[in-house]
Amino acid sequence: MLPHLRSLSEPLIQRLSQLIYCCLEEIGSTKAALYLMDPATGAFELVSHYGWPRMQPPPERLAPLDPVLVLVSRERRGFAVNDARNFPELAPFGLGGTSPKYYLSPIYDRGDWKALLIQRDLSKGAPYQPDVHDPLIQKICAEMVQALNAFPTGTVEEAQPSANVVPEGYITPREEIPPIRVAAPPSGAMVQLEVPAPPIDGAALEHIQVSSSGEASITAVPLPQPAGLSEAVLEGLDPFQDIPQADAEAFIPEQQTFFWEAANLLCQMVPTGAVALWLNDAVEARPLLIYSRFPLSNDLKHQIIAQTISQVPHVKRDDLRLLTKSEWFERDPITGHFLTLLPVLLEEASGGDNLLMLFRLEDRPFTMHEQDLVRQVSRMLGFYLQEVRLHERYHQAFLSVSHRILSSAEGRIPSIKAHSVNTAELSRDLAKKLDLPTAEVEAVSISAILHDVGTLLLDYRILDKPRLTAEEMAKVRTHPLLASTFLKDLYFPFDVLHIIRHHHERWDGTGYPDGLKGEDIPVGSRIIHLVEAFEMMISETPYRPAKTVPEALAEMERLAGVQFDPFLVGQLVQIIKTRR
Repeated sequence: MLPHLRSLSEPLIQRLSQLIYCCLEEIGSTKAALYLMDPATGAFELVSHYGWPRMQPPPERLAPLDPVLVLVSRERRGFAVNDARNFPELAPFGLGGTSPKYYLSPIYDRGDWKALLIQRDLSKGAPYQPDVHDPLIQKICAEMVQALNAFPTGTVEEAQPSANVVPEGYITPREEIPPIRVAAPPSGAMVQLEVPAPPIDGAALEHIQVSSSGEASITAVPLPQPAGLSEAVLEGLDPFQDIPQADAEAFIPEQQTFFWEAANLLCQMVPTGAVALWLNDAVEARPLLIYSRFPLSNDLKHQIIAQTISQVPHVKRDDLRLLTKSEWFERDPITGHFLTLLPVLLEEASGGDNLLMLFRLEDRPFTMHEQDLVRQVSRMLGFYLQEVRLHERYHQAFLSVSHRILSSAEGRIPSIKAHSVNTAELSRDLAKKLDLPTAEVEAVSISAILHDVGTLLLDYRILDKPRLTAEEMAKVRTHPLLASTFLKDLYFPFDVLHIIRHHHERWDGTGYPDGLKGEDIPVGSRIIHLVEAFEMMISETPYRPAKTVPEALAEMERLAGVQFDPFLVGQLVQIIKTRR
């Protein structure tokens, strides 16, 4: 950060972060970033942001003569850019989208330019309307000015956690303490009225439990003291050993976001050095999410891995993969040793358990009140993870039905299953690279595997011909519409029928069945149309040899802007080239 911004107090940063979230709640923007100006240099520094893809965040710093600042200084007021093709200066903020729309708001205090608020992409792709949105945005900007004047800046030393100073050696726990167990509520209700459990000698405390009706009742709940970290757990750690990192695509984006927000909330409610979540997924690479306000040293990450293995003995170190997030990633990493641990088992109705762990650098047990707060947040996190698993089971069920349909057709159309599966896998990868919401990724995945199901209702002898008459070609072009008839009673939770219907539309409007053009074509249809064409190019048929991958990529680039969405072509080319 710029020198004077490094001294921003944590309450001020939190308040500014809360205010940019208002852009989501009150304006409907899906992305927002706030920059503060350094009066000494005229540069702007990124203070807080949300919504941008994790691998494509907004620029951290805008130089005094940055084209964006020049553009805003000419306007000296908030303004909308709903067509960014004539604004190349906004390109650094447009990553991760096909046609971004912006609202730029300079923030003034008594005539001095203090900050810049950049918003992007209203939900559902709507354009910004200055007459409607500017009064709401000005209210948010006024509150930001008020926050800048009201909160003390603090110092860099004050911002560093005092827990960074750790006495040498490890604290051995006085006894082995079982973790807190938190049962996730059933899928039908977020709040469940618990049956009072009998007191457990020496480990129970009567406390207030609020039921779903809002009435308070006294319930005996076991509240064990959290364990310290033993020397046995930490033996053999190599602070310089490489730590395997997880691929961000291994996690559902909403799953990541939900945990980051829950962990941030826990850190605000309960002083904590780090929060980790181990997901009990039946895959080789066990995901481990780690959240901290400040970056962690390699040594501390190894300690978290070791403690995970201690709590879940059947997990091997080589199976774990980490995905980490720090709020202030530009700070120097925290070093030392974790001395206090609070483990929480998130019990699911299906029998699986996820492990949540809260770490402290100090030898200071979590109080009963702190444990109760952790329990409440953990119930919400457990509920969400349980719903994610239910969603995954639905997805697998749809895929099973799809495979069964395709398998039944292989006798007449031998290539249909392999072609559909290959198209679905690559379409899903492209949708994830575009950072589409999970629901859209699932819609693309299912639509891609079923995109040619309409051909099952055609005379398969037509499909075997090397050349078709005009009448036969007209019949073949009905297969997207036939798919709608075939699939209409399956009641997909996503807009599968709409995507399949338009997967043969072309970017220039000459496709079928409705002649849609450009961005009027659903993005899922554009993805499948491009990927299917690539798969067809590199596949051999009885009537033509297969193209090489470089030849197919060159053909796609030649047809970008004519047959294919040019932005999607560039993204798919990147995916293919990274795999070669």
